[in-house]
Amino acid sequence: MAVSPALKSVWASGDADVVLLDTIELASPAWTVPVRLVRGYEKLTVGALEFLPYAFEFTLPPIEAAAGGHLEVILGNADRAVPDAVDSALDADQPVTLTYRQYIRGAQNLTFAMDLDLHVVDLTESVETSRVLAVFPNLVNERFPRLDYTTYRFPEL
Repeated sequence: MAVSPALKSVWASGDADVVLLDTIELASPAWTVPVRLVRGYEKLTVGALEFLPYAFEFTLPPIEAAAGGHLEVILGNADRAVPDAVDSALDADQPVTLTYRQYIRGAQNLTFAMDLDLHVVDLTESVETSRVLAVFPNLVNERFPRLDYTTYRFPEL
C-alpha cells in the first residue's frame, strides 16, 4: 500500500499508544451468522460483536468526483472458509454485504471511527489470495416505492 506524505506525517505525530483496527463483516442470507474479521493477530470483541483475526489487505474507495466508489479487499488463502463462503453465496445469487469498520484503540479505551456498507459484486481467486470487490449500493436504479403491489398485500387491487 502506497503511503502519502500527509499520512506519514499523521502517523509520525500520533500517540504511540493509539492503534487503528480495521475490521470487515461479511453477511448473506445464505449463512446463519455473519463472518467478522479483524486485520491482525488477536481476537477483537466490541460489545456483542466478536471479530476473528485474519490476514487481509484493503483499498478504500477514492474520494474524488469521478471515482467509481468501490472497496477492494484481498483475503489471504491460508484459511479457505471465508473465500469459499463468499463464492458459494455469489454462485447461488444470494446478496453478500460487506461492512468495513475502523476502530481506534487507545491506552484506555476503544473508539468507533468510521464504517462503510457495500455490496459484494465479484470474487477473484488466485493460489495465494482472494480478491473481493464491493461497491456502494446504486440508489438511482432502485425502484420507488420499494413495495411489491400484490393482491395479497393490497386486496383492493
